Order: sequence, then structure tokens, then C-alpha cells
Amino acid sequence: MHWNGKTWSRQTKVPAVRGFLEAVAATRNTVWAVGYDELSGDGVILHETGGRWYVVPNGAPAGSFFDTVAVTGPKAAWAGGGGWDDPLYRWNGSVWKQYPLPLSNVEINRMAVISPEQIMAVGLPSGTDSVVSFLWNGSAWRAVPVPTPKYATLISVGAASDGRAWAVGSYFYNDTTDTRTIIMYWNGSAWHQVNSPNPAGGDELYQVSAASPRDAWAVGYTNSGTLILHWNGKNWS
Repeated sequence: MHWNGKTWSRQTKVPAVRGFLEAVAATRNTVWAVGYDELSGDGVILHETGGRWYVVPNGAPAGSFFDTVAVTGPKAAWAGGGGWDDPLYRWNGSVWKQYPLPLSNVEINRMAVISPEQIMAVGLPSGTDSVVSFLWNGSAWRAVPVPTPKYATLISVGAASDGRAWAVGSYFYNDTTDTRTIIMYWNGSAWHQVNSPNPAGGDELYQVSAASPRDAWAVGYTNSGTLILHWNGKNWS
């Protein structure tokens, strides 16, 4: 679907791929969407250019799939996620190239563009109760500690225009099955946990997006229904 500023319309010049798409990212002149092709059993990457969508070969191993994508320019994008120990892939304008992470047995959930040369990725290491994040510094990925509570999961990350970022998810409260929201703030050099509302129990956050340093939204659910949180520059409510 395409938003032209007033209404939504369905895109018609799209290759028929039997499967699903997990994520989409865009700049003014380019759009990428990633997911999974059920017929081939492989990950699929679609690219929109010149008003048409194309399937772009990605070089991922058989059985891989993608669930996150980030775009930094007309000839620069990242794709990844989907499985344990899968690398991240970088588009250089002509091909997708693999870039391994500095830790093994990690599943990436989402990525966000902090700046044209900086990408933040959040995920979960296998067999642990911790959260992991990685920062692309223009030449390599490095692991960045995330001081979350035990049994936490960060599902989404979103960056603001000032080079800072938010990450959201949930954790099990006091070693019980009751989940609580978790919101982490990236100040440009380290992650810090901030206060987040938990109105009804069973609270979880699944997506975050930052329009500016003083305007961000996070969405999820509680035992009583939909949960929508807003950052006004001072607190989440």
C-alpha cells in the first residue's frame, strides 16, 4: 500500500510472491521491503524504483528469511533478522553483501538508522536471559551492552533526528509470567532504561517510531486491550 499524503492506494506493479512481508523502509527516492517466499523457502527482498517493484537477489542461504530492513540512501540499505546466527546484509547499490556480527547465536529483531553511517540493531542471544544490541560505525559492527532486567526482550528500535534512539519490548516481572513494558534510551553513547507505563498487567510493546527528539510513539497491548504510549520530550504516557 502507498500513502500519497492524503489517501492509501494498493500498489499494482508488484511481483507475485507467495509468502509474507515483515518490514518496509523508505527514503524520498527508494523503498525496500523484506520477508519470506513460501514457494522457494527463502528470504525475499523487494525494491521499488521508477514506479515498479522488483525482486532483488540477496545471496542468503536456503531457508533464510528477513524481518527487518533499514535504508540510509538511494544506494545504501541493510536487511537481516529472521534466524539465529544469521548475518546482516548491506546493499551497496548493485549487490547485497553479508556482514557477520561480532557475537554468535544471536537473532536480530529490528534495525534503525541513527545517521547515514550509523545503524543500530537489537536482538536476543540464544540460551541467555539478556538483550544485545549492535552499532554499525561505518566499517564494522560492534556489540553495545544493554542494561535490561532479567528475561527482557527488545522487539523494536527507532531513531530520532538527533542521532539518538529508543528501543522497546517487555520483560517478566519478578520472575513471574506477568509481563511489563520496557523502554530503553540511546543517548549517543550508551543505553539507559527509562520509566514506562504499565496500566493493566500483561503489558508489552512491539513497535516504536521517533519523529523528533520530543515526539515518539510506541504501540503494544495490555490485558485490557491496545496500548499506545507517547513521548513528549519529558516522559512517556
